Amino acid sequence: MKWIMLRAGKVIALLYVLVATRAFAQAQDVAFHAPSPISAAALDTAIPDLANRLLASNNRGNTRFDSQDLFWIEIAANKNAQAYTTIRNWRAEHGYSNGSGDGASIVPLELYADAESRVAESKITFDGAFRASFRTFFAALDNKGAYTAMAWLGAPPLEAMRNQLTNAVGQLAGKDRIAATEAIDLCRRYALIKAYQVIAPLTDALIGEDRANRYVINDDALIKTPDGATINAIVVRPRAETKLPAALQFTIYTYPWMLSSAIEAAAHGYVGVVGFARGKRHSPDAVVPYERDGDDTVALIEWISRQSWSDGRVGMYGASYNGFTQWAAVKHRPAALKTIVPYCPNDPGYGLPMTNNVFLTANYAWPFYVTNGKDLDEQLYSDNERWSTLGWKWYRSGRPYREIDQVDGLANPWLHRWLKHPAYDSYWQAMTANGGDYATLDIPVLAIDGYFDDGQNNAVRRLQEHYRFRPNAEHYLVIGPYDHIGVRSSNKPPVLRGYSIDPVAQFDTTELTFEWFDHVFKDGAKPALLEDRINYEVMGANVWRHAPSIEKMSSESLMLYLTNAPAADDFYRLAPTQPTSTGAIEMTVDFKDRSVVSANTYPSEIVTHDLQLSRGVAFVSDPFDAPIAVSGLFRATLRAVVNKKDLDIAMVLYEVLPSGEYFHLSDTIQRASYAADMTQRRLL
Repeated sequence: MKWIMLRAGKVIALLYVLVATRAFAQAQDVAFHAPSPISAAALDTAIPDLANRLLASNNRGNTRFDSQDLFWIEIAANKNAQAYTTIRNWRAEHGYSNGSGDGASIVPLELYADAESRVAESKITFDGAFRASFRTFFAALDNKGAYTAMAWLGAPPLEAMRNQLTNAVGQLAGKDRIAATEAIDLCRRYALIKAYQVIAPLTDALIGEDRANRYVINDDALIKTPDGATINAIVVRPRAETKLPAALQFTIYTYPWMLSSAIEAAAHGYVGVVGFARGKRHSPDAVVPYERDGDDTVALIEWISRQSWSDGRVGMYGASYNGFTQWAAVKHRPAALKTIVPYCPNDPGYGLPMTNNVFLTANYAWPFYVTNGKDLDEQLYSDNERWSTLGWKWYRSGRPYREIDQVDGLANPWLHRWLKHPAYDSYWQAMTANGGDYATLDIPVLAIDGYFDDGQNNAVRRLQEHYRFRPNAEHYLVIGPYDHIGVRSSNKPPVLRGYSIDPVAQFDTTELTFEWFDHVFKDGAKPALLEDRINYEVMGANVWRHAPSIEKMSSESLMLYLTNAPAADDFYRLAPTQPTSTGAIEMTVDFKDRSVVSANTYPSEIVTHDLQLSRGVAFVSDPFDAPIAVSGLFRATLRAVVNKKDLDIAMVLYEVLPSGEYFHLSDTIQRASYAADMTQRRLL
């Protein structure tokens, strides 16, 4: 839920990557004695001395550092004018502009070095020098370059950085000499702290000043809905433009950095709008998740289209709840809405608060988080111990799920409201597009999702439904090895739950979104990644493939049959041919035994040594003769004879690797009484 916080932490996370991974040629050991005790004052002597020894070695030709190593060392050595020159040369050498790629990531160090150089030359205060450096640097950038560069100027966790430097130095205690790689690591850490501790107090005011020069910002627009409610929105538009299309997100999350999200859209040449669900932020009404978002989003879209700065066109984008609101809006087909880009959309009634009619405990605390006031109840929601143990407490209590809040001790009225609708009935259907709504959905759609997003079936299902009701629909899907956070991240985690993603799987979701908007609104080229309707990364092959439909992702199917024939290690056999005789596996579930759950329904790791079979039944196939690519959807047909009128069936599919590890491919949970029709329960 708090994905945006990862973006706020982007500066330090990526800079730490630089600390850990940079290398240089012809490395030599260097003298270093870790101070004891380690204090800030001691490090202010020890690290600059170390940096100067590295520079002396470089000048003698004993060690040759590349430019990116060199400017960190120069800053640590207080050679700031040299560092500034090195940074500028490094930019020119690699073709990095001030506001792009690694060129943007180094902006804090560049501004710091430039300011310190001005202080030395002009004898002015650092504050005055930094302001001059900042204004000169950003005056040369366009809106997009400025936004990208400013993203690296957020206040970092300085105390944590200092502790990490202290620990790194402590690990070198007792040594007379250290490897040059270790020395550069210390210089980098020290230079980051040195720069940020003096520029962090100055950047907020300067960023605000620059934004005011570039944009017209209204962070408190109030919009009346047809039924008399009031919703709140942030609107940001470039000063230099007149009428523009709007890029809209509609959300229930009142994160303080949503203003930055609207500015990001404006930096890409749109009017950036972030609307908030009724009751949130400055709306005087009661908070209502899900139920009124379709109507309220449409009211905001129609308001946008009437403004003097609007060209009458709106595109929506965003993840999770912000993905749901897009499907809520298209149900009503507002004329001004021209495209949507939902990432890993939440889907009430399908994905949350239940999946396939099975209510989930994973998001039990979410209603408190979003409805306990105008903002977000961070204090209650962050009680991880409470929420992580509640599911077990309830399960072991033996009480029905409708009494889980009694086990917790805090009434959960929204849960009880939803429990009245265990079927995908008219209550849920009224919230978003479904059925015949797709037949009239004639705007282009770009869906972005991940194989390991627990709600990705929603994106795939909606694509299938759109094409079922409207075969000529323009609906694209981009999907790869991502989870709910990774789908929407500009930089995908290189290791996801034990799996190292392929390099080609890295793409910037935000940039793809605005490339799509430019295609729809500004006659720009279609994004290169969208070679066909279905665009998917083949894990392990390091390649994107493209197909006109889900069905065309594969050229053939593989059928395997469950059998009761024993295989190794408590497995039963998955046979390539249908058994000639019928058989069964008997299972007994003791409802009084609450010591173990039924199965590891949603694996926490993609690659694991432990299946945690619990009370499940496992089947294994024969080894494949050759590698194959598995693409598309899995299907299963189960036959069961039971002495109860309902059951929940959880299934998890793995690949058994030659190493003996298990690779998670897919999973599902299904309530049998709704298997034929999610809208109506039919007891067995």
